[in-house]
Amino acid sequence: MSGHGKSVGMDVVNQKHALLVQSISENKQFHQLVRQLSKTNNKSSISKAFVDATRYILDNNTHVCQRRCFLPLQLERLETEFHFCHYIDKHICVAIARELQLDEYEIRQWFVRRRMKNKRQA
Repeated sequence: MSGHGKSVGMDVVNQKHALLVQSISENKQFHQLVRQLSKTNNKSSISKAFVDATRYILDNNTHVCQRRCFLPLQLERLETEFHFCHYIDKHICVAIARELQLDEYEIRQWFVRRRMKNKRQA
């Protein structure tokens, strides 16, 4: 069972890796800078730039937790599940995570926030 959880986690990591590669490869300014550095045969500068950029992003954003923006279809599915039960079962959470391509943590947090919203509205 624990091995299966690791493969789901790796799928999420691979998806996020693919999105990062896609995002970087679509950036025109990035293309220009890489071409300029490669013309001067300065390939180590390209690698160093990646490391420096990654460090900068991590150092400046470690205290910031971005909340996920759910898609309307995802929200509809989560609201439907919430209608049946305000506390999500582990097995249902795993199934919904797989179905909606979300992390289990994101789903659990959505339920926590939704319960708080429900409590405020009562």
